[in-house]
Amino acid sequence: MKEQDSTVRSPHAGTNYGIAPDQFELVIKALDEEQQETLRFWYYLAKEESWTLRQLAKHSGEHSTTLTRVFRGVYEGNIGNVCDRLENSRVAFKGTVANPDFTMTALAKRMFEIFDELRELNLVGLLWGEKGIGKTTVAEEYRRLNNHGKTVYVRCLARCTFPQFVHHVARSLGVTVKNQNQFTVREKIVGVLSAGQRLLIVDELHELFATMRPDMAANCCEFLREIYDRSGCGMALIGTERMISEFKTGTQKEILSQLLDRGYEFRLPGKSTRKDYEAMLKHFGLATPGAAEPDAAEIVKDLVDAHGLRKFNVHLRSGARRAKRRNETYTWAHFVEAFDNLATLSTAAK
Repeated sequence: MKEQDSTVRSPHAGTNYGIAPDQFELVIKALDEEQQETLRFWYYLAKEESWTLRQLAKHSGEHSTTLTRVFRGVYEGNIGNVCDRLENSRVAFKGTVANPDFTMTALAKRMFEIFDELRELNLVGLLWGEKGIGKTTVAEEYRRLNNHGKTVYVRCLARCTFPQFVHHVARSLGVTVKNQNQFTVREKIVGVLSAGQRLLIVDELHELFATMRPDMAANCCEFLREIYDRSGCGMALIGTERMISEFKTGTQKEILSQLLDRGYEFRLPGKSTRKDYEAMLKHFGLATPGAAEPDAAEIVKDLVDAHGLRKFNVHLRSGARRAKRRNETYTWAHFVEAFDNLATLSTAAK
């Protein structure tokens, strides 16, 4: 039976600067650490943003021919001067903009601190908590803010095979898998993650145990252990209680113990705090609904009690967009109207 290829699009798809990430890392290996980080910044930023070579040249201030030759390791001039100019451009570059949909909650602060520690100390961390508390949102935002070759984010696929899982990880790194055997792909993955201080975030790891045979899920985890042992990168494994339960008491616990022994457990808070709730309201410019907004107060209480802050945030964003379209100041009236609209659509669908 022919193996189905994953259709998940790589964040690096559509960009080609004459050299793949694994070969690029080999090229810059002989340079000093600061020069490596400068070149990584521009190379991976351009791939993440799907810039053409001309766009990369415009943002970096360096000629496209020079960039191509430097990336491919065939530049014959003074590469130190090129790196100095690119570093100056990096300092001036304002590529990261605020995310209007993200609120820095207590959960986000804790997860950001854990991610930083795992990267800097090259550790494995198993982060687990209840569904719906916003783990994925935080992980994706951390990757956005700590990117350009620093952070690799992989969201586990449901019902995939082991080869598909390997290819999925490879594509998340920008590694080419076409016409490559599995062992070659695995070597390339290790090669990319060995360079620099990388953090590999593997999210929704419980999906492997929920949708695959136990032995196949364990094989995927063993592959992650192999990546960690050989590359020395930091690694964050994120999931629900199902994930940590499988590691400790599941049928494959003996195999999984090797990865568990290398890691540190981080139990994430299950309940949102009052401070988180207030921070989210402040982010959207709203005050706590009072006696004048009884409908809003009731909806907010039901949402937070039943679903936590994740769905609450969705409805806050929906109301904010409604106010923006009308060029009006965001109020609880927009929130209630947006909530009622979604509720009507949901009811109609049934």
